[in-house]
Amino acid sequence: MLPPSKFFLFAPKNMPIIIYTLPGCPWCKKAKAKMRRKKKPFREVTYTQSGGKMHNGKYAPSFPQIFVNGRNRGGYDKMDSWCK
Repeated sequence: MLPPSKFFLFAPKNMPIIIYTLPGCPWCKKAKAKMRRKKKPFREVTYTQSGGKMHNGKYAPSFPQIFVNGRNRGGYDKMDSWCK
């Protein structure tokens, strides 16, 4: 199994990436921009669209929350550290 840093960078394009965001969240905006720069396709779900829960049925402690292949990989800081 790849460590999170390699997992994110080398994840196959067909591996679903979901970013849970809040409207107006600056860190959410940065996360989406970084994904676009890295050419990683993702699906954005605003927390209000999801009924206040993420697909794992839990409430988010902070935003954004990034899921890769169904696993919570953390927020912007974690993703940013993987993408250096």
